Amino acid sequence: MFSMGWQDISCLKVKWLILLLGGILFTHSILSLVEAEEPAPALIVSIPFAEEQLAANDPNFVALKLAFKRLFIDVDFVVLPGARSLKMLKKGKIAGNYPRFSEIADANNTIIKLNYFNAHHEMYAFSLDKTKQGKFFNILNEQSTSIGVVRGVKVIEDKYIDVNIHWFTHIDHLIGAFKIGRVKYILEREDVVLPYEKKGLVFYRSKNAVFIGKLTLVLHESYRDIAVQLDNYFNANHVEPQPIKALPVEG
Repeated sequence: MFSMGWQDISCLKVKWLILLLGGILFTHSILSLVEAEEPAPALIVSIPFAEEQLAANDPNFVALKLAFKRLFIDVDFVVLPGARSLKMLKKGKIAGNYPRFSEIADANNTIIKLNYFNAHHEMYAFSLDKTKQGKFFNILNEQSTSIGVVRGVKVIEDKYIDVNIHWFTHIDHLIGAFKIGRVKYILEREDVVLPYEKKGLVFYRSKNAVFIGKLTLVLHESYRDIAVQLDNYFNANHVEPQPIKALPVEG
């Protein structure tokens, strides 16, 4: 009958301990890899309205959401006032802001823009009363004219610093002041005032735009890889920005 001496038993114990230790280290390595592959936190992108409201009025926002989904990029869209969202974007506290005029990226070295999804867009003067077209032309040259603008619209802040402009922290506040006559005109994009027009307000729009530019998603520079992915997606799929419904034009 085969029998083992104490030296053989000790050798087996050592081998068993080595195998046990190796198994523990292997299991620890696997668990570390699983923990390291936890999904990245969602990108935070600020928008001016509730997500459902923006999607109902802006087909380009719908296209942007679809692009994020197909690229498997998790995004949280958060409603923030224009000025606050711009400050947070500059500091990298949020990933992006939609929609913004691309000129903001040109003027800030911490902000980047998309190259293949820039919608031609215009800002107009709006009135609640029928106004002669000539009046629209002169509102930016008359110190006595009260004009309302949402704070954070940098293209207006930088261009019309000497005009009698009343700044509002949110579009709802601007429209509220507009309705009660605190401001006679507002400067805005058509897609921004469209939801209020659907609620019963009748806006009269100037024939000529106050500002013409490109609307897009802007991102903090630390998300340059996301911008590249989106650009490649829009370019490869030939996704073209869609026009927004026009509002009544004052004749």
